[in-house]
Amino acid sequence: MTSQRRRPMALTMALIAAALLTSACVATPKRAIPWAAWRAQHVDERPCPAAKIKVVSREDDTAVLDVCGVHQKWVYSAVSGYEYAGDVSR
Repeated sequence: MTSQRRRPMALTMALIAAALLTSACVATPKRAIPWAAWRAQHVDERPCPAAKIKVVSREDDTAVLDVCGVHQKWVYSAVSGYEYAGDVSR
């Protein structure tokens, strides 16, 4: 009987561990690069190819990207991914 009770707990712990590992992998700043390229072309009206966008720094869930000379702050949200949070002065 005790082994049957341990199975759901082991499964629950495995699912929690998998969720934590997956969320850590998803929060890489490189996931913000396509959004920054799209934003540069459609919102800022100064096209910048994704190949020219570089990650300047990363701290927790915040990344600073160099978008063709303009430093932009991007914040990670577990619900919607990376979101633009404004330009950053150098």
